[in-house]
Amino acid sequence: MVSVRPVGVTAIAVISILVGLLYLLVGIVLILLSVLGGALFAWIPQGIITGGIVAGVISLIVGFLWLAAGVGLLRLERWAWILAILACVGVIVLGFLGLGGFGVCGWILAIVILIYLVLVRDHFV
Repeated sequence: MVSVRPVGVTAIAVISILVGLLYLLVGIVLILLSVLGGALFAWIPQGIITGGIVAGVISLIVGFLWLAAGVGLLRLERWAWILAILACVGVIVLGFLGLGGFGVCGWILAIVILIYLVLVRDHFV
């Protein structure tokens, strides 16, 4: 059975892909700046350089996950629906704990997306 992709799912998928690309860019920049900073400025503490590299790697991983979720949502894959639900729950939990820097708008948006994804779950195979 071929399911028609709802417009909202398409919008969420495109946003997920854009967020993933942004995280990938941030990860690459963090790693490059950390490595170059360590090579050019010997006075920078090793812990700061290592922290920048670790943050960059984490950003790359998160970026790949957002990218995968976006592509999977476009294809109406069940695993992508689960990944998007987990991402929304993660944003909500981090927002509740005051972490993550998403702010109230990000927290509310995550709740709206979560509710929407639950309502359209039958479109995912």
